Amino acid sequence: MYSNDPGHHRPDPLSKGPAFGRTWGLCPPFILADVAADAPLGPPPALNTQDYATAFDDVFENGRDNITERIAKFRRHAVTGIFWGYDGSNKLGTPPRLYNQVVVKSADFMSLAHSAKINVLAAINAAMADAGIAAWYWKYVYDFWRPVVAIREADAGFGPSKLGDGNTLRKHKGDPFWKPLGAPRSNPIAPLKVGAEGDNFTPNFPAYPSGHASFGTACFETFAGLLVNKKPKDISVTFVSDEFNGVTTDNTGTTRPVWEQTFTLKDAIEQNKISRIYLGVHWSFDASGGETVGTAVATKAVAAFV
Repeated sequence: MYSNDPGHHRPDPLSKGPAFGRTWGLCPPFILADVAADAPLGPPPALNTQDYATAFDDVFENGRDNITERIAKFRRHAVTGIFWGYDGSNKLGTPPRLYNQVVVKSADFMSLAHSAKINVLAAINAAMADAGIAAWYWKYVYDFWRPVVAIREADAGFGPSKLGDGNTLRKHKGDPFWKPLGAPRSNPIAPLKVGAEGDNFTPNFPAYPSGHASFGTACFETFAGLLVNKKPKDISVTFVSDEFNGVTTDNTGTTRPVWEQTFTLKDAIEQNKISRIYLGVHWSFDASGGETVGTAVATKAVAAFV
């Protein structure tokens, strides 16, 4: 069920697993009348373009698995990536749980009347449900490859087709040994040695658009839209991610420290988007594409729940 052509999704060579969500995008949405019409998304950049080359070089440098070799600035990139993880790990769950946690910690939410709180929770979760349906619809329309496959097969002679990506504008050549920092496999039930199945991973579904960016944008834009005269930049939250709560462990069983952040929801949208590039599992255009989808869904959700 996978294409061997350059640019198409194939499973993570480091952490094999089943493909997720092939038919999720065909589910009837809750708010959207029609996914393609109400949350439209153009294609990702062609492989031979400067936009693709720029995204390639970005994730090649900022998403690779080399934390111990990084200077402080770039180590913080890795911390940001993990903070917004929640990649279906034991005791953490998936991204919509994280975004619910952020919203309910905000002073703006806590000051609402009970009925308004219920309305907000219904709205943001309906929005995230539709954002997931829309994101996965487009994922399987475009079937775009993830960085771990793309970087390893970038040069001619590599990959099943041996064609490479045909891009002459990249700063970096392909690297058949490139590894992403990876989506965090936190709280493993049985911590495994490096190189085993318990390592961090790339989610096994197409890259474009980012699910995290779609979910997070839909949630935070919907919440802000339901408040009077508020935008995401006007709402601040002080928050401890369950990825950095002093209890959660990494894939080797090592406990991560507590890290508390204060940010606006506009900051949250940006951090959440870019976090996936810092983990090496997404391209920058996946992040912007997810924001496009999430914003479109939020517009419909606010209109339905206001």
